Amino acid sequence: MVFIAPFTAGIFEEIIWRGYGINKLEQYVNTRKAVLVQAVAFGFWHGISFHTLITFLIGLVYGFVYARRRKLLNISIAHIVTDIIGFYLAFMT
Repeated sequence: MVFIAPFTAGIFEEIIWRGYGINKLEQYVNTRKAVLVQAVAFGFWHGISFHTLITFLIGLVYGFVYARRRKLLNISIAHIVTDIIGFYLAFMT
């Protein structure tokens, strides 16, 4: 799991939360609100703990980058790297 999860999460979470989530929310609210709502949902989707706050902030940053550039590749790579570091620190040290 430690070796596979960062890649699957980094790709599929960005497609779902940023790619689909922001685009769908923008049909109902402006871009800033769409980014904020998806970041809150992204945070809570990861559970309720200190991790929720961290993933909310990451979702906010990735969301604003996506909203500005409309490309998922760079934030998917950033997500993968973030997860590799996080999983390493959590499970390998």
